[in-house]
Amino acid sequence: MAWASCPKCGYAEPFEDECPKCGVFASKYVAAQGRRASTVPPAAPGIPPSAGLPAPLPRPPAGAGSAAAILWWVVGLLVLGVVGYVVLVDWFGPALHFDAPHGWQKVEDDVTERAVRGMCPRLREKTTVHALYTLLGSPRETAMGILEFDERIPVDETLLAQLRGGLDQVGGQLPGVKLVRAERGFYGAWPAVEVQIELAAQGARVSVLQVMLAAERSTLVFVLVAPSQVFLAQIDAVRAALATLRPLPSGLRGKPWFKYPLRWLWVFATAGVLLFGASRLRRAS
Repeated sequence: MAWASCPKCGYAEPFEDECPKCGVFASKYVAAQGRRASTVPPAAPGIPPSAGLPAPLPRPPAGAGSAAAILWWVVGLLVLGVVGYVVLVDWFGPALHFDAPHGWQKVEDDVTERAVRGMCPRLREKTTVHALYTLLGSPRETAMGILEFDERIPVDETLLAQLRGGLDQVGGQLPGVKLVRAERGFYGAWPAVEVQIELAAQGARVSVLQVMLAAERSTLVFVLVAPSQVFLAQIDAVRAALATLRPLPSGLRGKPWFKYPLRWLWVFATAGVLLFGASRLRRAS
């Protein structure tokens, strides 16, 4: 069969079956085109040929990424806020409960606090002065304080013997020092060691009461100093108030190797989240 032109490349000179220009066999090419046309279903009127193809996936709007980032920023800020509440309460909140006797007033005195810390040189870095009190209308020597050592000191016979030995040594050097009582006991659920001494100087007599309580992770120290007459008048009320002394529960307090890094980690994390959120808001706007 002769072909007047090539059905593929359009060569216009007559030829038998093989196109002299592109080399295709015209009969095979026409048969293949007929088979391909029979396999494609005809398109319905008014429907474009691409209607049977799957629809492309919708693209997210341009601002979706920023909105998601801002949402995560808000969630992170809320989480940091909850953690920050726990951290700040432990950082700045009260660490213990104590109902002071009637007439005793709490004082805020940095000089006195430094002096109290200086009384404990070995544990100075681990000492927290929680409260200092004075008795209204009393002599200047009257004071009451509550300290906490970030270390659990065993309150046992060994400690009691050390306190007695130290007081005997001081009494040998200062004849005016007298040990009145040194014994172990309990204040609530806390084991305690109680020491009472008297100091005589310049015709005046001063009494001192020191109570050490072994808390769960630390050691509480209660000190009362007053002229002996005031001391005797206040000792019953002070002992009743000591029954209310207890440390408040906290998961961070008492673990300095854990709580101090956690506090500053929270500070830096909060600052980073705020800076990240500010940059995202600036981009979104």
